[in-house]
Amino acid sequence: MMMRKRKIIGIIGLVLILVIVLFYVVRIRPMVTEYKKIAYDKLANIDEDTFAKLENTKVYGKNGKLIGEVNSGSYQYKKISEISKYVQDGYIAVEDKNFKSHHGIDYLATVRAGIKLVLNRGKATQGGSTITQQLVKNSFLSQEKTFTRKIAEFFLAPEIEKMYTKPQIMEYYCNSNYYGNRCYGIGNAASYYFHKNADQLTLSEAALLVGLSNNPSRYDPVTNYNSSIRKRDRVLKHMLDAKVISKTQYQQAKNEKIEIAEYRKNVKPEGYQTSFAIYQATLELMKKNGFEFQYTFQDKEDEKQYKERYQEEYQKYFQKLRNGGYKLYTSFDQECQKALQSSVDHNLRSFTKKKKGKYELQGAAVSIDNETGNIVAVVGGRGQNDQYNRGYLAIRQPGSSIKPLLDYTPAFDSGVYYPSKVISDRKTSFGPSNADHSYSGSRTIRNAIIHSTNTVAWNVLQKIGVKNGLKYLTNLQFSNLSYLDNKNASAALGGFTHGVRVVDMAKGFATLENGGVYQDNSCIDKIMFKEHEVLKHKNTRKNVYSSASAYMITDCMKDAVKNGTGKNAQVKGQIIAGKTGTTNDYKDAWFCGYSRYYTTSVWVGCDDPNPMDNLTGSSYPSKIFSDYMTKVHKGKMKKDFKMPDTVYRKDGDLFSKDIDDTLHETVLENILKEQIKKAENAVEDFEAFTITDGESAYLLDDKYQKVCTAIEKVDDSTQKAKFRQRIEDHYDNLLEEQKKWKDAMETYVTQKEQQRIAENEKAEKEAVQKRQVYEQQQNIKLVKSYISRLDVMDTYDDTAEDIITKLQEALKKCEDYDTYDELNQKAEQAIERVRNLNSDTTTTESN
Repeated sequence: MMMRKRKIIGIIGLVLILVIVLFYVVRIRPMVTEYKKIAYDKLANIDEDTFAKLENTKVYGKNGKLIGEVNSGSYQYKKISEISKYVQDGYIAVEDKNFKSHHGIDYLATVRAGIKLVLNRGKATQGGSTITQQLVKNSFLSQEKTFTRKIAEFFLAPEIEKMYTKPQIMEYYCNSNYYGNRCYGIGNAASYYFHKNADQLTLSEAALLVGLSNNPSRYDPVTNYNSSIRKRDRVLKHMLDAKVISKTQYQQAKNEKIEIAEYRKNVKPEGYQTSFAIYQATLELMKKNGFEFQYTFQDKEDEKQYKERYQEEYQKYFQKLRNGGYKLYTSFDQECQKALQSSVDHNLRSFTKKKKGKYELQGAAVSIDNETGNIVAVVGGRGQNDQYNRGYLAIRQPGSSIKPLLDYTPAFDSGVYYPSKVISDRKTSFGPSNADHSYSGSRTIRNAIIHSTNTVAWNVLQKIGVKNGLKYLTNLQFSNLSYLDNKNASAALGGFTHGVRVVDMAKGFATLENGGVYQDNSCIDKIMFKEHEVLKHKNTRKNVYSSASAYMITDCMKDAVKNGTGKNAQVKGQIIAGKTGTTNDYKDAWFCGYSRYYTTSVWVGCDDPNPMDNLTGSSYPSKIFSDYMTKVHKGKMKKDFKMPDTVYRKDGDLFSKDIDDTLHETVLENILKEQIKKAENAVEDFEAFTITDGESAYLLDDKYQKVCTAIEKVDDSTQKAKFRQRIEDHYDNLLEEQKKWKDAMETYVTQKEQQRIAENEKAEKEAVQKRQVYEQQQNIKLVKSYISRLDVMDTYDDTAEDIITKLQEALKKCEDYDTYDELNQKAEQAIERVRNLNSDTTTTESN
């Protein structure tokens, strides 16, 4: 009988060995090979930063003082010297008694866990991981308890022990643990639960946190206080048994009444300086990494492709900055910032009407230190609590404030124009009206600047060419120009396809003050990431306007402030040059100007935008400018703008030495020849025009207006009269002929209207279809994004449940889609996996 039993036991043993060998060959050996490769790849990219999360991105002013931060979780990294010894001893006693002596693997504990692993068909149910292995898991492996993850830990942990000391490993471990309630790392946990630094924890508090990190949901002292205390007591018992605390300490710690603070560091909402610094830092990082910025476009496709490239790159670096770890050192001057915000708020205080919690009438302003070219203040709206920063986000029409940058200074650069140059001031059927609807017949450019005369600015840009003017805005890095503006004559008066930004206007006017030299400065001085310098801003300078032209426009704008539309922008004791801007519909009002010390641009208007009675550049924008500039110039001596050697005075006005009289006349002759050539072509085309049907009868007026426009651009009155004579007789004959085609013309107009209505209806249907497709794509994209967020989560907590709720809400909107079943299945799988994380972690108290 005994022999038979031994034989049976031997057979069972042999079968067990064969099973183990088979299990190794089939399951374990391939995993070993795979995870040796994984271990090598992981180790190749490890450094100290691997074991720490990112602190909030912080923004500092020019004096190095913190002025704002981006809340990315308020993570606090703690050095080992800043972590309570009780926490360190507690983890060793509970998690890894041989931590100080092993080399990454506790083999006895691993064998015990391995036996359980085989008996449970490959599912890990018992802990055996050392602190080093858990550090590996926390930092770059999943939290799932699988055999494959254990193999990865097995290969990586000894290598980590070779790379770092035991105190370093303990430091990384304490900083990588999750303690529930969005607390990553011992620093955040000590602050949230006890409002203490990590080195100030009592033995009882340290024991509670050690137990809490093992299962944050189960032992959460906020929601499961009694469970957390029982767990604390078990941790204390482990510490007593390990002889790292005495019986007296043990008893005192057990008797200590734990008070939970639930303290959150109050990170203020992002102010205008913070959001602008993030924006500018994003551009700096894009530039550093080789992105080529573009400001004008050949056609629609060119513009579309660029914007797609830009958005992709912008979002990449923008998100990096918001994810945390950066320190942005800026040129922001807090005295200037306070003064600018106060001036905006004070001068608009009488407008109290609000819409959706925000003031309906808003203001924005940007101020630049002319000596450095750096932005020292940016105000994005009224008050401190508005997250929408109009200083760089709002794109508005500039009205006449664009004239110095787009029309007049480029014209001065041509050498054909100068302040005393006389230009036509007449109302034409194809041109603009003056704001006061009065016309002098002709006036000088200086006078036109003083009184903001539209006809003169229009005529000047027509002569030098819209494209030529836009080249200057490109060099000034205006970022919202459209390909449609290439032939947009209305741009002369600020009528852009999209508009301009307050910050771009400020940098443009600062260029005029700086002798025509554009300084590629913003507010960023230096960017640091985890104490390493990423970028040091280098000031690049580019000549945009000649120094002579910049001074001549400055001199004209001095007169505009002294005697013209900019009177309200005067600053006592200082010399100011500047320009007002008002749109025809009174939706936007501007004042942009400068002294020798500061350049400031101010915009006032409604976000909607809605027209406002009496809203002009000479009203609130000028007053805000004057109020602010008065404050920041206090105690500064009066300085006039320095006239360059390239400018001389003659007959009481300014001229440039850069272009002599001979060249000046040659340029004029060439321009006149080009004007005559274009007019001749237009006249010949009109002379060949005849009426043969309803369509041609209808197009007569349009043809006549075009030829008149071409003739009007000719500066020679004799040539202009000859052209007029040639077209008038033909036009009279065509008018008589047009009467004969009255019925046919009416039929054509009716058909055109019907065609227009049909095209509009078709376009509207297509737009509805596109919106539906877009909405479906966005809804599906939202569902997938929530699923992706769940897929990478390693802990089931309140955040996970919040994402699940949002996922289910987003999924409801997709019920009628063909892809619903597939989306629903993936969502259910993701939800089930995350919710099971909690049940998995409760199967054992140690991992």
